Amino acid sequence: MKKHLLIQSLVLALPVLALTSTASANDINTELKSIYVPVHRVMMSEDGRYFLELKSGIWNPSARLHDQVLNQDYQLSGLQKGNAIELKGSNAEQPDLQLKGELNSKLGSMSSQLLLDGWQRKIHFQPLIYVANRPTFNFKFYGHNLIQRVDVLQRSNQQLYQSLVGFNADASQMQYIDLNFDGYFDLALKAATLAENENDQNYLYWIYNPKTAQFQRAAALEKLQGTPYVDAVKQEVHFGTQRFKVKNGLLHAVTD
Repeated sequence: MKKHLLIQSLVLALPVLALTSTASANDINTELKSIYVPVHRVMMSEDGRYFLELKSGIWNPSARLHDQVLNQDYQLSGLQKGNAIELKGSNAEQPDLQLKGELNSKLGSMSSQLLLDGWQRKIHFQPLIYVANRPTFNFKFYGHNLIQRVDVLQRSNQQLYQSLVGFNADASQMQYIDLNFDGYFDLALKAATLAENENDQNYLYWIYNPKTAQFQRAAALEKLQGTPYVDAVKQEVHFGTQRFKVKNGLLHAVTD
């Protein structure tokens, strides 16, 4: 009962203060290769009709397309080569559904062609939250079977920007996702102790703070269980079965 009341009354301010660690980045030197890093992009069409939640930056991207007029969702999956993305409907009821586009990773926009119900239309998607001169990064991972250090590199020159240490995470993937709808991508790693049910899985979080221009550890979020998911239509962030409404950078528990 106490846990239930705690969750219902939870309000988390983002970003939060960083956690300090006595570990040195130089103590962890073994690079881990082939870490899966999907980039979760949230976009809207210029006319406001469509929302697009796109998981990109990987060879097998997927997406949720929401039509505001029809109040209908479409699930898509496909391939990405460079900035070219080709998606097809995942539902057998929409065999002709296709979305092809050219992603501008710097601006977070995508010019695309949508084929649906025999009708083809051009759609230009823009980021739901646009940030001018948003920093772009690449990542390197280090550890011993687990991720124990993440080096954040400036994409423009591959120079070291920040090192994240003092944790143990599963070496399968890292989510690059805007958790607080401020237009900046945040980081989420699976905690090293894996749960049998994804809804019971804990994650480790670093929220990008534009005021300090640093990723800061968000310990309060790590008490929540479940894979993080951002709902663009409702502007909510989900952690497993727990839902939070984002208002002015704060997460408020949804109780209905």
